[in-house]
Amino acid sequence: MENEKEAIIEEYLRNLKITFTTSSFYSKDHPSFLRSVEDFKQKTDEILMTMPAIRVGVTNTALVVDGKEYKKKGMDELAVLLHSRKIKSIEIKRGVSIEEISSFMSFASLRAREILKAGGIVHALGLAKNASLVVEELDYSQLLKDAGEEVKDIWIVLLDHAVNAKDQKKINDLADAFGNVSAKFKVADFNENKDLWGHIEKLMSALKESEKERFQKFNKDIVKLFLREKDICPQDSLKDLEKFTKDMASNELADILMEQMVSNENFDATSFKLLSKFMDKKKQEEVVSSLVEKLKSSDDPEGKQKLNKRITELFLSEDSPISEISRHALGSLLKNIAFESKFAFNRNFLHINYRFILLNLLVSEKDQEMLAQITEALYTEWEKIAQDRDWTYFRNLHEVLTDKIEHEPALKEMFNGLFERIFSVFEEALMLRETIQYQDYFVKVIDFSAKGLDFYLTKIFDEGIIEGDILRLFLKLFPEQTGVFLQRIELKHTDVEFIEKLIAGLKLLDFDQVVGIFESIFNASNEFLKIEVLKAMGSFSESDPEFLFSALTGNGSADLKIEALLIIMRDPELSKRAAKLLLDIPDFWGLKSEKILENIFIVRQAHLKEAGAYLLSLSRNIFFWRRRVKEAAKQVLGEWNV
Repeated sequence: MENEKEAIIEEYLRNLKITFTTSSFYSKDHPSFLRSVEDFKQKTDEILMTMPAIRVGVTNTALVVDGKEYKKKGMDELAVLLHSRKIKSIEIKRGVSIEEISSFMSFASLRAREILKAGGIVHALGLAKNASLVVEELDYSQLLKDAGEEVKDIWIVLLDHAVNAKDQKKINDLADAFGNVSAKFKVADFNENKDLWGHIEKLMSALKESEKERFQKFNKDIVKLFLREKDICPQDSLKDLEKFTKDMASNELADILMEQMVSNENFDATSFKLLSKFMDKKKQEEVVSSLVEKLKSSDDPEGKQKLNKRITELFLSEDSPISEISRHALGSLLKNIAFESKFAFNRNFLHINYRFILLNLLVSEKDQEMLAQITEALYTEWEKIAQDRDWTYFRNLHEVLTDKIEHEPALKEMFNGLFERIFSVFEEALMLRETIQYQDYFVKVIDFSAKGLDFYLTKIFDEGIIEGDILRLFLKLFPEQTGVFLQRIELKHTDVEFIEKLIAGLKLLDFDQVVGIFESIFNASNEFLKIEVLKAMGSFSESDPEFLFSALTGNGSADLKIEALLIIMRDPELSKRAAKLLLDIPDFWGLKSEKILENIFIVRQAHLKEAGAYLLSLSRNIFFWRRRVKEAAKQVLGEWNV
């Protein structure tokens, strides 16, 4: 009996998923949407004959009914979608109307960002606790713990609400969450959304008086975000950034410098110069003094040595932005500190020296037997080398190995194991989204996968890691497996968010690599995703005319055909062909009037001026049964002043 009940609930949840998916594809008045809602209402009435209400709980991995988790394929996807929309549970009671179901499905299937902007489902739909369809929403702060791509959009929307409501508790929570969320931000987000700067300034103002520690931490997080993209900070962004650095104490700036120099290998002279723009001579001296004190008080010999080296590189170079007096003073102090820790036993330092000795031996050695011994020594040391993620070393090693093989091809077999280890570390780091120095170099030189096909398929399709370089590597390293890749896409074709991310990743690749994949996605997808595919294809300078014409003349909507036509119109000859195809349609008896009217609408929206002659011909038609076509053509010609 219990199994029978669970089977009924499982079937009901499957119908909920189908209805939700359909709602995301079609507008509220579309026949497919209406039919789907009617079917779900019927299923709801049937299940409510056995119980007064059904309550569906939502976690970020499963749907829950009567304490049992349902997480089969499809249900887990629906759980993720509902969770991202702040839904903790849905309760549907006897007597629920088709209007209530329709309103809920239509609104809940919007993107999470749009729902949050509207204040959540309960607020937007005015759902009362005693209604027949009741939604319980998550505490907004729970969403900020997610690691998904939407967490940035969620943070921005919640910041907007918190600042406008002057809700200090939510402002505090958002400030606390920013350290985690900031990894999703780019400087471009601030340039494109000036309101965001205004809200952040209000947040800072709310923190400054009563939440000093939060204020300081948030300040640091903002500055670190900009240092991360120091090469692309436009002038306007620097002016905005100055607002956050001007009130920072010298020891706070020193803390940022310390942290970046120790933990961020990409923190370089450009990063330091960016930060130094906001320090006058007095503050420079204070920051230098604070750095030295922190360095002297450290009881970590390894950390001291590393930091001493970075400070020397950044502060004491000839083009250092700090004053000459500060450079001389700092140089003397660093020598004293270096002398104090010079003879401290440092096992890690020994490992680093040893690996560079092996690299130098590899460069100069020509005897194959000795080269084999050096290779074995590197294998023995490799676990520590891999842990340290020294990308400069990996690149140097790869270049040395490649150079030796060019001069002596017979060494390739001996060095294959080292190539495999280098590529394995790179592939692993790429999938973990680690910061990889020389990433473009490794993407270019890697010529086989150390991890294998299943590793990529699992990461891309099961874990949703879909960055451009990962897709680029898959297509480069497994060209014969494109069919398998397309099969996996077909299995995921109902997962709208996944396909959207995939399209965005494919846009970053070369046209020849992705055109076939785009066309497969197009053929397997719903109307919304077909349009997204065409928009993505429009970002390339190249095109596949025959595919575009098949989309233009197929069964898609007018919006879809407009997207295809916009790409076609980049070529004057193709534009003429499109105009003829759309409007030069024999139709003496007016049986194809609806089709021609739609095509007139399409050329009008796309401003296909090559259609002018055909529109002129249609506007002169004398038969009354083609009057609507004639008037439509005349209207477009009038708008175009033809």
